[in-house]
Amino acid sequence: MRCPVVLFDLDGTLIDSGPIILASMRHATRTVLEREFADDELLAHVGGWGLHEQMRVFDSTRAEELVRCYREHNEPLHAGLEWCAGIKPVLDRLVEEGRTLVGTMIDGIDLEPLLEGRPRSEAGQTAPPAGLYLVGVAYD
Repeated sequence: MRCPVVLFDLDGTLIDSGPIILASMRHATRTVLEREFADDELLAHVGGWGLHEQMRVFDSTRAEELVRCYREHNEPLHAGLEWCAGIKPVLDRLVEEGRTLVGTMIDGIDLEPLLEGRPRSEAGQTAPPAGLYLVGVAYD
């Protein structure tokens, strides 16, 4: 079989976290800084920078407080994450073909209900390294 393992970036490819990121950025800046920012300003540095660096852009002296406020708002929203449009049938087809799917994962988020797999804490020694989650694979 060609490409027996398929690797996906989870966030923004498999699941749509954009709306909760924006909502949490808005909440943190409103709560901590008591300021309003346009959506494009809030999202301008989202990505590879890391959350602390993103928050330093808004206020370098209050970045830690911004991060804490962001996380307190953001973590409860993970239960509402949804698949990106059209991706679930693609994943189902790949699993039916016998492929192993790997999605890179955000540390600290329990995606077990969304991915219909086993939680990382129950995966055991045969599980992939921390930060990876295999879709459609049972760990024994």
